[in-house]
Amino acid sequence: MGETLRDIQKRYASRALYVAMALGVCLMVAGFKPLGKGLILGALFSGLNFVLLGALITRRTAGMGGRLAGVALRLALMAVPLVTAVNLPSIDLLGVVPGLFSVPVLILLDAGAGSSGASSDRRIQEG
Repeated sequence: MGETLRDIQKRYASRALYVAMALGVCLMVAGFKPLGKGLILGALFSGLNFVLLGALITRRTAGMGGRLAGVALRLALMAVPLVTAVNLPSIDLLGVVPGLFSVPVLILLDAGAGSSGASSDRRIQEG
């Protein structure tokens, strides 16, 4: 049948983290330690943001205030690695930014390649 939201979250968040860890380790071995650390940190928070997005979508919020609070929470979560990179010289901001976009980029690449088998009759199961 269809995939659950949890399956989709697990697939994209784990893939993004694996790719970022592999690239980050390669960057660190090549001598770019702050850049590699930033990439891994950004990908970690990108995955957390994606999981939180799914949790907020399935939750029933009371009115516009609850929805805005959810968006504010996600934006604050995305700001944490940016602020960390600005304040710590051991983490490079130029690595954090691509890391933050790792999950959305993987989703777009997956949709563009057609490897998810997305079609009009494919549905996401609740649960």
